[in-house]
Amino acid sequence: LVLGMPLAVASPLVRAPQAGNPGSELASSAPEPMASVEETLEGYEAATPTIPLPDFDSIDIRESEPANGATPVTTIVNDPRCGAGFTSSALAGQDFFACFHNALDPLPDLEVNRAQAASKAPVCLGNGVNGPRIQLIYMYVEGQPNRAAQVVPRIVNEFVPRMEGMFRETSKFQGREIGMRLHMPGCKLQVDTVQISEANGEPDDPFAMAGRITNRLVEAGYDSSDRKYITWFDGGNKGACGIAPSYTALVGEVTDNAVTGNISNVGWQPVMIAGETAIIFRWGFPLLGEPAPQYPGAPPPPECWGRGGSGARTELHELTHNLGAVNLSAPNSNGFGHCTDDHDLMCYGERGVSTVPRCATPVEQLDCGSDDYFNARPSAGSYLSTHWNTANSRFLGEAIVHDAVPVEIPRP
Repeated sequence: LVLGMPLAVASPLVRAPQAGNPGSELASSAPEPMASVEETLEGYEAATPTIPLPDFDSIDIRESEPANGATPVTTIVNDPRCGAGFTSSALAGQDFFACFHNALDPLPDLEVNRAQAASKAPVCLGNGVNGPRIQLIYMYVEGQPNRAAQVVPRIVNEFVPRMEGMFRETSKFQGREIGMRLHMPGCKLQVDTVQISEANGEPDDPFAMAGRITNRLVEAGYDSSDRKYITWFDGGNKGACGIAPSYTALVGEVTDNAVTGNISNVGWQPVMIAGETAIIFRWGFPLLGEPAPQYPGAPPPPECWGRGGSGARTELHELTHNLGAVNLSAPNSNGFGHCTDDHDLMCYGERGVSTVPRCATPVEQLDCGSDDYFNARPSAGSYLSTHWNTANSRFLGEAIVHDAVPVEIPRP
């Protein structure tokens, strides 16, 4: 696993600032034509390590001790099968497992005017059903109110348009507008409702809860290899706003290659514990009125749904993990599945690695700099033209090519 800035990166090109990535400084150079991955791989040089990885000897195996009949879950911190800094979750006694990034959410909020964030209605691609899709789920706990009548309209009218706006505005700025390939039967956005048992929905360690929640989804039939799922969980846990499978550091697997067969580019697989779902907890703490455990004595933060300047930061953060961000080889990786640019949806300080001011914008960016995990038209020879680029995900759909000018924003 290699970290640091690539030595062979194409020069950035002329580009006027546009909506979708405002406030970023752009450098100039002569435009160059797009090149295929095969054309650019030969001249690519490996990155130089700059951030030390955790010691794999510090493996911490935790067996959950559920009460009231909850499903036992085994979690392994620094699981060598996942990579340093990642935690696996598996139902006790089973070989199937899933890898998750560390759960340090809730993220700090920006002081923003949310009206500045983009919001766009989702586009129905094809018949809305066939092929790879992102499917939406609302989950509530047995014995608690089923608030689908209140939550589903928020998902459809608030959260999804904010997410779609971020993908479309960012990619349009980069030159190839793309959005989410949403599950839309009859070209109408659908949100399914699933109930989880009271025992399995009891607030617990987020990794253990992820195992129980995704296992419940598989039981309910959400286990398609053509699906990524987003689950809004109507309850809390002990320390995270969201959590999602992330295989960006999987040992023994090529997770940062640029081909469409990348492990992040498929949905549920038999070798994994459960469905590929980004879980968005309503609360990053057990009960309303209690502070999150990692901030003792602090006032409780607002609910995790629809947060941030984007109006859907937790949702975007976890889905983008699920699509394959942020690989440890990315130029601005922090070594733990996130990045160091500020302000960026996937970046924040953790484990002694701080963020670096780069995009002074009122709304968090989807890949500030367009060089770590998302660029719809990367420059030939750049990192995202030769490594896994979430903009090429099967679960995102192309709308229109605006121009052929690759975009890459240099670090000031």
